[in-house]
Amino acid sequence: MFSQSLQDLLDSCKTGFELKHYQLQPYRIKLTQPWNTASHSIHYRQGLILKLITTQGCIACGDCAPLYTMGTETLSEAQLQLTKTLEAVIDRSINTSWLDKLADYPASRFALETAILSLISQHRKQNLAQLLNSDAGRIIPVNVMLGDINKQNLTNIKTIENQGFQCLKFKLGLQSIEQEARQLKNVLIQLKPETKVRLDCNKSWTFSQSQWFLDFINSELKAYRQQIDSIEEPLKDFNIQNYRLLQKQTLISLALDESLNMFTDLKLLPVQRIILKPGLIGGIIKSWELAQLAQSRGIEVVVTSAIETAYGLWPISYLASALNNGLHHGLATAHWLEDSLIKAPEIKHGRITF
Repeated sequence: MFSQSLQDLLDSCKTGFELKHYQLQPYRIKLTQPWNTASHSIHYRQGLILKLITTQGCIACGDCAPLYTMGTETLSEAQLQLTKTLEAVIDRSINTSWLDKLADYPASRFALETAILSLISQHRKQNLAQLLNSDAGRIIPVNVMLGDINKQNLTNIKTIENQGFQCLKFKLGLQSIEQEARQLKNVLIQLKPETKVRLDCNKSWTFSQSQWFLDFINSELKAYRQQIDSIEEPLKDFNIQNYRLLQKQTLISLALDESLNMFTDLKLLPVQRIILKPGLIGGIIKSWELAQLAQSRGIEVVVTSAIETAYGLWPISYLASALNNGLHHGLATAHWLEDSLIKAPEIKHGRITF
């Protein structure tokens, strides 16, 4: 668990911080290609950059990037709630109780919390990863999201491999399961033996379809099974018993992302992996504590961006650094935006280095 509360960290800053002013700067950024799932397609990323200005002259920013289709508040709700919360506390000392007012607005809470954490980091001259964990890793392997598996150009995949990426993520559930199984085989045949693939199904399949897909892997793709790193959210209708049965059917890590909010007790998790999107969960600290609890129970944890701007991608990357668990994290998302607003964490040879 987090060894110090966020308020303790704030209180440790000798001068404290008083809020002089804040700004909410809207953005609407076109994606370089549509972000398709089985239920919807995203062509633009919209949000608000929250800027806190203190009476001490410090400035800190946070990215509020709601995704209503994935369970957050709407953009208009975010703007209303952030305005309502911050207008009431101008000239007051920054306090974590402000975050409590945003408990039901995860994207807004993430933005305000990351701005507060940025102020603390500036004062302590530590990055966020070091605040969370003094043994934070300096090298974070990342996976790259390549989108719809049905539209993959094998030449492009080879280019990505040659850039040093060793974990590729594909979207499934957009065509027939039989067609996608054949396309997966075509992709795996072409990959280097050390390259892993992650399959994100976005809650597309029935239980029987999911069983068929795992049987296909066990029979037709037996030679490549070790290269399949995980299968994310296969079941369209969440059922804990069905997930348990599926996980028993395979050594591949099944992963929960959107369905994670179904659990108040991680002891009941029926899969081997969870995916944490801090911008949709409601903050870095909550994600860190969930990750610590999951890992203490032998559950793998992957942190991933929900295509935030670089204002959001930096703190998420620091969270992955703090976890330091050797897994590939979903942080290679800046290229999906035509403009990341500020410089994103640099990726070289499939890794971010701090």
